[in-house]
Amino acid sequence: MTGHVEAFARDYTPPLLAYLARSDEKGLSAAYELGRRAMRLELGLLNVVRVHHLVLLDVLDTVHDSQEAHELVRKASTFLLEVLASFEMTQRAFMAGDVPTDGGAERGPPVAERRGPWASLPATIFPVRNSRLQNRVAWWTSGPLASAQWPRK
Repeated sequence: MTGHVEAFARDYTPPLLAYLARSDEKGLSAAYELGRRAMRLELGLLNVVRVHHLVLLDVLDTVHDSQEAHELVRKASTFLLEVLASFEMTQRAFMAGDVPTDGGAERGPPVAERRGPWASLPATIFPVRNSRLQNRVAWWTSGPLASAQWPRK
């Protein structure tokens, strides 16, 4: 794990353990803030889920029966969903076009209004430096096949 992921893992354990013990709104608020912190640290969704599962596995090692394990997993799932809420909100904003796609102040059109199979990929994620390739990407996103249904059935 990288330094940010390790630090996040250390900070993740106490709020999760507290929530598993009390299952209160304060614990869910702490989970939400953990998700926001993960985004500020630019941690990926997979890193966050991996940290959650590693901590949960340690907790489950202390369980004595399956009923207790089931209850802990249910509570941990609720906690994880709250952690991931920030990721979900960011994804929805991006898909609705509320997030700049070119690093500037202009907002891109909603994904539903974009055309072609590659149109949902903003230039910041899919930079095209080769002019021949750039022409092909432009053709795919605005050419005669742009209105085709993708994937083809």
